[in-house]
Amino acid sequence: EEGNVPLGTLDATLATTMAQWLTAPRSALGAALSARWVLPETAAIPVLAIFGRKELIGGTLAIDAEVHGTPLAPIVDHADLTARKLAVAPPLGGRAPPTFEELAVSARLVDGAASVTVRGRESGGGALDAKLDTSLAADSVVAAATGVLSARQVDLAPIAALLPGRFSAAAGSLDGRLALAGGKVSGGLTVTGGALPIAPVIGTLHDATAKLSITDRILHVDLTGGLGGGAIQLTADAPPDLATANAHASLTKVALLGARRTEISAEVGAKLKLAGGQVDGDLVLTRVRIHVAQRAGVPLLEVSAPDDLLLPGGAQRTQLAAAPPIAPAKPAAANAPAAPADKPIDAPPKPSVINLHVALGATALSAPDAVQIIPGVDVATVHATAHSERGLDVAIGDTVAVVGRIEIDSGDVDFLGRRYLITPSTSAVAFDGSVDPLLLIQMSYAFPAMTLTADVRGRVSAPDPHLSADVVGYSDDQLFAFFLGGSPGNDPGTDTSTNDAVTAALAKVASGAIGRQFNKILPVKIDSVACAPGTTAASKSCTVGKQLSRRLYLYYSTRPTPLPNEATNEVQLQYRLNNTTLIDVTGGNGGDGQHASADVLSRHPW
Repeated sequence: EEGNVPLGTLDATLATTMAQWLTAPRSALGAALSARWVLPETAAIPVLAIFGRKELIGGTLAIDAEVHGTPLAPIVDHADLTARKLAVAPPLGGRAPPTFEELAVSARLVDGAASVTVRGRESGGGALDAKLDTSLAADSVVAAATGVLSARQVDLAPIAALLPGRFSAAAGSLDGRLALAGGKVSGGLTVTGGALPIAPVIGTLHDATAKLSITDRILHVDLTGGLGGGAIQLTADAPPDLATANAHASLTKVALLGARRTEISAEVGAKLKLAGGQVDGDLVLTRVRIHVAQRAGVPLLEVSAPDDLLLPGGAQRTQLAAAPPIAPAKPAAANAPAAPADKPIDAPPKPSVINLHVALGATALSAPDAVQIIPGVDVATVHATAHSERGLDVAIGDTVAVVGRIEIDSGDVDFLGRRYLITPSTSAVAFDGSVDPLLLIQMSYAFPAMTLTADVRGRVSAPDPHLSADVVGYSDDQLFAFFLGGSPGNDPGTDTSTNDAVTAALAKVASGAIGRQFNKILPVKIDSVACAPGTTAASKSCTVGKQLSRRLYLYYSTRPTPLPNEATNEVQLQYRLNNTTLIDVTGGNGGDGQHASADVLSRHPW
């Protein structure tokens, strides 16, 4: 009938009666059996669609299988599957993979001796041959097995299209030979030009070359490829039973995808245990460098429909229809019981399938204009080094949970044109099971008249700074004005007002955004740009900053109309000697003449 999928004909006979089947159903297992299934050559697309596979765009299938003996001891005279001209849909924007001109699979089972033979030929010249023989009557089916797998320039795309999940998008060319004897596998396989989706947060492994070598004692893998806009090199060893694995990976600028682009470079050592579908292990990360890019802003789409969009009914409309108003609820009777509150029913969380203890060595972090100090404003630039004394515990299942603490050894925060020093030993980032960690950051900036300290608490997504000074007498509003870019004077009357500080902060944010656009075309990248209007305490100025090395930072400031105590052009060099000591050298000309100064700032909290 129209719409039915032909699955061939099945003729089967079982030498038993209905009465015997009902009274002694187990006796049917020893009854004589004769069956044959024949599927004449037919289109493969509708047949595989029954099993939910819709990747094929062409090809045919034919099946011929004959069985006799008994259900308990069957004899498979032959079971043959032949596929021809199998073609799969090309990936979006990619090349069309070669077709399987012929793929033949044959199986036999006679007197306990089983054999399977595979022969495949691709239109691109690829060839796949495999044979496996064993005895089902042997004490160990694996130990009695012998076989060989040979692949020559086999394009994996037509095969991968029939695999489950993300493996259906695998690609590459397979070459090599494996042999099985006495339950032991030996030989090697190589995949070139490989691709495999890993995870949404990382993306797809691409342009990969993987080499697998197997002996009777160990499996060894070497892999290189592109990942997340960067590169990965991996070596791994495991015993044949895959119960454990030791691996080492080098990551180079591997970017995590999301609202921000976070690039990670690191050396990773891993010791893993695999049992019952769960992975447990220890990771050691060294030579870690993390670069956090700015948040990628994407304009929202227009809420109105395009002028040339014709909606159902033929009318041309320029505004989407509003939702109908919600009718007010009828008041409940005076003695009516209160309706139970709607409560979402949460499915019990699935146990984590990957549990790792991560030892984090010395880590360098850079985040230009990508960190919030004031909620909702990504204007702070952070350079820091950190480590984790006790490591992090990471559990991955339906969600990701992280527990542990990362101690900050040294660092600075460039906020609105000022470089605040992070206080070591009192600054850390704490994970409490969430991937949005708690901040325990203390940073300070030394003015000539006082030192301003900001204790940043809250979570990374919602920081909460608390301000204080080492000189009494300043109000919270004054401290906030200094934090936004104002300057305390020797005379309290010359302090920048809060309104002036807010104006200066907005100007610095705007100039920083303009500077980031210029960075796209400048031959030398600038780490920070901040311009501020004039106030009663300071003239208008523009400052650019550049980190020359891990320890050395350069600032250049210019003031068109300097005050008598200011320089027209000023250069400032800051060099960090260690985690607690900073050398500041400043020189300039203009104003009252030329000047130069050198200061040593050392902080030792107790």
